[in-house]
Amino acid sequence: MKKLLLLIMLIGVLGDITTTYIGFTRWGCGIERNPITRATCCIAGYLPGVVVGGVWEFTILYLFFKFYEAKAHPNIRYYFMTIVSLLPYVAVINNTLFLLTH
Repeated sequence: MKKLLLLIMLIGVLGDITTTYIGFTRWGCGIERNPITRATCCIAGYLPGVVVGGVWEFTILYLFFKFYEAKAHPNIRYYFMTIVSLLPYVAVINNTLFLLTH
């Protein structure tokens, strides 16, 4: 179950990276609200910006994932781990709606 949830999270982060890169190529680095990703994009370009942002996003989500795995009550552990795994899809939906409406 844990491997499946990690795979779901990884696919979501890759989807976020992809949609963010498309947004960067159309409107530039200013559309990103994450200051680390935006600054990296402005300094190094679109591709390094999304790579740094994706690594940062996956790292934070993975730490939450491991925290809930270790500290959450056994009855609700997988509930919290599933929520964390699905969080990148919120960004994918947000980015997709932005791309479709602008």
